[in-house]
Amino acid sequence: MSFELLPKGLYHGRHIMTNEVSVRKTCISFGKEIIELFKETRYVNVYVDKETNEIAFEPTNNEITGYKASMKTSMNSKGKVERRIGNSHLCKIIPIGIYIATIKDGLAIIKVEELLK
Repeated sequence: MSFELLPKGLYHGRHIMTNEVSVRKTCISFGKEIIELFKETRYVNVYVDKETNEIAFEPTNNEITGYKASMKTSMNSKGKVERRIGNSHLCKIIPIGIYIATIKDGLAIIKVEELLK
């Protein structure tokens, strides 16, 4: 029998780490490092590379091409700030999960195993 330690907080109710993107059924949330990248903008462009299965998020103020990014401060004592975009359309393309993002050329990039469409 081979046991593997599960990292604390990895599952239900855990906060995403600073360099992570959380894709849920209703929204996509960004970690603190990515929020810093988006802090001056109100919208997020989403790009898909179907050859590499990468999704890139780019801050923008263009309301025509970008998804509206809401800023939420939770009511807990830590005053957690969250930046998210609606996911009603994107959940048909991006699998639900938590992904580590890399920041490159002003983009937050995640890699998924397989795109849904």
